[in-house]
Amino acid sequence: MTAAPVRRLICFWLAGVLLAGPVAAKSLPELRVGYIEFPPFNYTDESGEPAGPWVDMTEAVAEMAGYAVKWKSLPIARVYRYLAQGNIDLWLGVADLPVLKDKVVESASSPMTIRLMAFHKKGVPDITSVSELEGKRLLLIAGFTYLNVLDNVDLDPEKTAAAPNHHAALTMMQLGRADYLLDYDEPVYAEQQKFPELALEGAPIYQLRGAFVVSRQHPDAQRVVDRLDAVYQSLIASGQLRHLQHDRLAPLAEHPETPED
Repeated sequence: MTAAPVRRLICFWLAGVLLAGPVAAKSLPELRVGYIEFPPFNYTDESGEPAGPWVDMTEAVAEMAGYAVKWKSLPIARVYRYLAQGNIDLWLGVADLPVLKDKVVESASSPMTIRLMAFHKKGVPDITSVSELEGKRLLLIAGFTYLNVLDNVDLDPEKTAAAPNHHAALTMMQLGRADYLLDYDEPVYAEQQKFPELALEGAPIYQLRGAFVVSRQHPDAQRVVDRLDAVYQSLIASGQLRHLQHDRLAPLAEHPETPED
């Protein structure tokens, strides 16, 4: 679904809210929302505006909860820093990250699941745990932290290469530069459409829970999370977010990162 129909649907939902209790949109308290460039789920479109189903879903939930949103595209390291410092209020991101411990309040709802995959060509054995990456001819995305899951893995520097982006990574896999590509699932599935002759397989090796993550620097952090939770659960129960769901993911999609600063 394109952005325009989705936003019309959001306006329809908001009309019901406004009829129930008139509130001028301009009077809504504002949430500063950080997002990372992770097409097709959230990204900056050609007009410079945030786009994608995660953007649409966040806007629908936030506005029905009584908040206006102001978007800011950030690298993942800056998302962590801005949440800790209170420079952004909300991130649709990853729960239970050590780097954000005691700095954020997280929703009970899980709008997406985070899946890290070890992709490979047909005939190459599956890898199902991070420790199995040791000693392998491995391709990484330059600048990714991989949520720090590689911190205790002894990778062979002679067998480890880095690609600047997902497209370059698939090009290198097609050329046989590595046996395994460590990447998040949906960017690869989206980019793989441009490589019809490259048949990649793989299995998840790491998974985390997604959440609405609110900075504790916000004066009403717990109240914001509670309201987002309640609205999200209501929209899921009524099926009004079904058009934003993806049949591979539970319940919405995967979530990753952009390169660090």
